[in-house]
Amino acid sequence: MKSVPPLFFLGWLLMATRLEGALTFAGIFTDQAVLQREAAVPVWGWADPGAEIVLEFAGQKVTTITGSDGKWITKLAAMAASAEPRVLKITAGDQSLTRSEVLVGDVWLCSGQSNMDASMSTPSPVLREAITKAGNPHLRLFATLNQFPDAPVQDTTGRWEPATPETVKRWTAVGYLFGLRIQRELGVPVGIVCSARGGTRIETWLPTAMLAANPANQFFLQKHAEAVQRFPEAMADYQKASEEFKRQFPNAKAIASENQSRRERGEQPIRQPREPAGRPGSATNPAACYNGKIAPLLPYALKGVLWYQGEGNVFGF
Repeated sequence: MKSVPPLFFLGWLLMATRLEGALTFAGIFTDQAVLQREAAVPVWGWADPGAEIVLEFAGQKVTTITGSDGKWITKLAAMAASAEPRVLKITAGDQSLTRSEVLVGDVWLCSGQSNMDASMSTPSPVLREAITKAGNPHLRLFATLNQFPDAPVQDTTGRWEPATPETVKRWTAVGYLFGLRIQRELGVPVGIVCSARGGTRIETWLPTAMLAANPANQFFLQKHAEAVQRFPEAMADYQKASEEFKRQFPNAKAIASENQSRRERGEQPIRQPREPAGRPGSATNPAACYNGKIAPLLPYALKGVLWYQGEGNVFGF
């Protein structure tokens, strides 16, 4: 029996939940979430088609009706910043669901490739010291799920975490240090949404329609189409090369020894075989990062975006 791909299983699980009519928030609305201040705040999720949804937060009470697809969306009116932990509640008939310790402040999306994805655990005396000093309940982060489908997905999973010495080890270093500074300077709660992936070109972060509409992207799309066509053969070659590489260099010590010898001879270091382009579910496919890591966040209210990407586009194919 073939194993079920994780992304397929996730999609099936979300679909099954919605078909059952369970009342849900979108995945970004978890306990300890941060909502954007001084702007209308979209809130959405799923329930039975045609159900009346009542949303309550900070003295506000708004209603909406789910569509034929079971999705509901409504908006909270603009609110002032607040560090008071409050409850976000939705009700549909005899079903209700709450999210606790929700704050209102500024929310920033931190996205891009490896420089944004690099965590606070990256070896650095500056970062090590920052980790030991971490402890800010008004600075929180939500990291998106790694999913890279061929079409936009509706939802993601994760959880909002306040900054502590334990949690920030996993956080984006750029996002944490930025969030820490502005939280201290502005004195309002700050939420960081990290949606980054190393080794990705800008074309993976753009919607398919936008890619197709710009002639400058045609070279990238053509190269991808060719890679998809030759992928089965290229993958077979890659697997053979990987097996041979492991036979010759079974561990890191063997690789280091070989590279030391090569340096002494003035030769280039040996590199492990690289997986070919064109694999389904790869973060390097056109629009894949947008589909899996941006689309499911829309239309979450934000203060702004930090974008740290570009090196992936320096080199050709």
